[in-house]
Amino acid sequence: MKNIAVCSLFKDSVSWHGIQTDQVNKFFETMDTQKQNLSENFDISISVLENNSADDTEKHIRANQKKYENVHFLKLSDSLNLGEVRSVSSSERINALGFLANLLFSFAKNFNSEYILWTESDLIFPQKDTINQLVEKMESDKSISAISPVIFFDADMSENGNFKCDSNGKLSKGYKYFYDTWAYENKNTSTWTNNPPYNIEYALTKERYIEMNAVGSSCLFRTADVKDISFDDQAFKGICSKIISNGGKIFLDKELEILHPTNYYMKQRLI
Repeated sequence: MKNIAVCSLFKDSVSWHGIQTDQVNKFFETMDTQKQNLSENFDISISVLENNSADDTEKHIRANQKKYENVHFLKLSDSLNLGEVRSVSSSERINALGFLANLLFSFAKNFNSEYILWTESDLIFPQKDTINQLVEKMESDKSISAISPVIFFDADMSENGNFKCDSNGKLSKGYKYFYDTWAYENKNTSTWTNNPPYNIEYALTKERYIEMNAVGSSCLFRTADVKDISFDDQAFKGICSKIISNGGKIFLDKELEILHPTNYYMKQRLI
């Protein structure tokens, strides 16, 4: 049985600006669904890290740790507070993300895993076999060190970049807004935009898989290829650069889409 070690960070993941998000329970339910749709040769273990939440995040994680098998919970000291960082692409947020991710990533390497899946804890997996499809691709091509789906916001956006809302203040739906412009970069160094066509190669190529320089937010790594490397102050872009320097390849799967929730991100997400 080959193990996939899933890694995610949590903070204030139960209540957000007064809105009950139930993010912790949704995450564990999602991972359980993904586990049920893995091939019989694979299993999932889960490692999560939480720090200084003001709500019941820790309580909910511990409840799920009792409910599901192979859940490892790391809690940092409450005295370690990285503060509020409002800009998604700010150097402060990326540095903080790299620091926390590296702690959890290093911990996950201690387990006997074939793969490590890094994923933000609030992402939505519409397809029940997303992890299995990523794994199957890497099993079929041993030259691939990491592979990622495409990640969108599911929301309408106005021309000035603000979310479009209805009369009740809720986000409109139906318009796919690309999420990770700060991290994704193609081999030809072309970057991505939030609005269609997002990236020329993505829009024009008929191939399902695109080789990349960097991806972000949700990525499956081959453990053996990242054993001696880690996140740094560039977070995903940093670890992707190290993978390529070591001769590894990184791919994007165009046909796998993950969604980032938006209904409680009206005032910008704090780390």
